[in-house]
Amino acid sequence: MLLPGHGGTKMATTCSAVDFETAVRRPTLEFRNACVKIGGGVEEVGEALVEAVVAQKGFLELVDARAKPNLEEMQEMLRPTGESMNRIEEIAQGTQKEWKNHAKAVAEASRGLTWVVYDGPNCGLDKPEKHVENCWQSAQFYTNKILMERKNTPEAELHKSWVVGLKQIFSNLRSYVQDYHSSGPAWQAQLKAVAPPPPPPPPPPPPPPMGHTEENVKEETSDTMAAVFAEINQGEAIASRLRKVTDDMKTKNQKDTPQTPFEKTEKKNHPSNTQQKSYLRAF
Repeated sequence: MLLPGHGGTKMATTCSAVDFETAVRRPTLEFRNACVKIGGGVEEVGEALVEAVVAQKGFLELVDARAKPNLEEMQEMLRPTGESMNRIEEIAQGTQKEWKNHAKAVAEASRGLTWVVYDGPNCGLDKPEKHVENCWQSAQFYTNKILMERKNTPEAELHKSWVVGLKQIFSNLRSYVQDYHSSGPAWQAQLKAVAPPPPPPPPPPPPPPMGHTEENVKEETSDTMAAVFAEINQGEAIASRLRKVTDDMKTKNQKDTPQTPFEKTEKKNHPSNTQQKSYLRAF
């Protein structure tokens, strides 16, 4: 039977350890209460599971706060979780026969906590959510035995609640890793890509040339126009003083004036285009 999950993929954030607290650690504390009610080896293995989950939360707090470690650092960071899981295995191997299936179920399911070592498709481990699912299916072999053995007994409901509580922990864990760490631990350096710095502001426009400010240009324009009008006015005044030329004063009407044909002006020689280009090449 597959674990229920709500699917979807959330962007991992710096609060993933906080969400682990809600999704996994709190249900584990409630599960411990059910273990205490049963007592014996079940209570002992329940306490060891709480220790393993608390250790994993501590690991996830490091994931939220730092870049991916090297191999030696990773081993040291996982050491508390590994020690708690070894404790679970020891209890499962040495507990009384009456509680054997309970301890075995916890031991198989707790192996889902090893999803944290997933490091890509070639690491020899299924993706985190699939790994947690597979571990629960192994545990379900023992939980089914518990339900069959306790069926029609006064403790049937107590043990059924115990099985439901254990399943809830690893159902939540599967959904959690699917949402936040579907490709392995999402180390902080992977979450925040360094944004490129903004482009520098454009340079300010160059200052206007000396003597050519807007005010100077206006002044120069005004002066120039004034000079033009002054020349026009002067020309009108000069023209008014000129003596009017009558018809008998025109040269063509004077019989004694020899007619001189216009002489052609000699065309000046200019350097050819080829010569101009050769000048330019000299520079």
